Amino acid sequence: MNKRLKTGTRTFILAMLLVLSGLYGYSARTASLTGNWNSTATWGGATVPTSADDVTINSGITVTINATASCLSMTNNGILTATTFGITVAGAWVNNGTFNSGTSTVTFSGTSAAINSGTGTENFNNVATASGATTLTINSAVTVGGSLTLSNTANTNSITIASSNSITVSGTTSILRPTTSGSSTLNVGAGTLTTGVLTLGGSTSRNTTVTVSTGTVNVSGNFTGAGTFSQFTFSSNGTLKVGGSGTNAIPQNATLWTFTPSTGTVNFNANGAQTVGVTTYNNLIFSGSGVKSMLASTSVTGNLNIRPGGVGTATTSIATGQNLSVNTLSFADADQVAGTWGYSGRTNNNTTYFANTTGYLTVAKGPATKGVLTTQPSGAVNGVALTTQPVVQLQDASSNNVSTAA
Repeated sequence: MNKRLKTGTRTFILAMLLVLSGLYGYSARTASLTGNWNSTATWGGATVPTSADDVTINSGITVTINATASCLSMTNNGILTATTFGITVAGAWVNNGTFNSGTSTVTFSGTSAAINSGTGTENFNNVATASGATTLTINSAVTVGGSLTLSNTANTNSITIASSNSITVSGTTSILRPTTSGSSTLNVGAGTLTTGVLTLGGSTSRNTTVTVSTGTVNVSGNFTGAGTFSQFTFSSNGTLKVGGSGTNAIPQNATLWTFTPSTGTVNFNANGAQTVGVTTYNNLIFSGSGVKSMLASTSVTGNLNIRPGGVGTATTSIATGQNLSVNTLSFADADQVAGTWGYSGRTNNNTTYFANTTGYLTVAKGPATKGVLTTQPSGAVNGVALTTQPVVQLQDASSNNVSTAA
């Protein structure tokens, strides 16, 4: 009798725990009935999801966000419709159905937030990180019709584009400076960021940073910085394409940003005039059309290529009276000889690729025209590899070393 009573008591307690967990606990919430987010009926009679609940919307079900919403993770297999109200997600977002974003903002919080690939498209109106330590990982192709914002926070805040994934932002991508010492970072890596406008905040010990390894950043409009703590860093041979007009194409001098060129390439590609920011570039490209103006103290340690592929009508204007340093120079991908280059009055003159100014370029190296044997081979025995392999130094017509070949 006592044994049956104890068994019955345990069963009753377990049942009550399950009920209480469904009503008040922090667990899973499944939308099994079409309705509003803040209706318990939508969630099968359970409480409305909170930031601690994993949410699943079943196939064939439509949930309308009619009030400010939050969840731990979101798996949408049906239809999720937002109007003006936003939702905060502290973990993974997966869309296997349809997300109607309206004018809403989806805010990601926590250190394990992610937009993962689903069978539906990952289209948003606005995307933001929460004001708190947030790490958001992009694991799919994401489209943002409005703005992308790394919010100001007292902690380290970051968005990372994983692998070769991408974010396309129609409006502005803003990285706001932390409220105290710290950093807000957009890690493009090997991925792609495409945005209408790129704005970096920053002040003393409050850094905002875009990092690129082998990926690409496309800015069709203006790129602005707030000071030396606004940072754009290449760690490898990635590409920055800037399409803004005039002096708004890119931060104009070292007081407005910190630029680390590494082996990266910057391409001024607007169909119109652009002013090249004063800094040291690795590789620099002028494409599109219009005059690309190079000011005093601008230099190129790699290659300057004007009209790559022979496409476009871009020209370069060297500031009056300036002599700017370029390692190598190409017109439509064709390497040019070393020496001084300008519109007129120089060793090498060209009115097709240079605007009519008195400024000029000094080009350090031209294309390889000869090879000089710098290491003699030795140890020749029939059928056996040389003890010392020959080394040939490639040089241009002016005997400048271009590269080395074994």
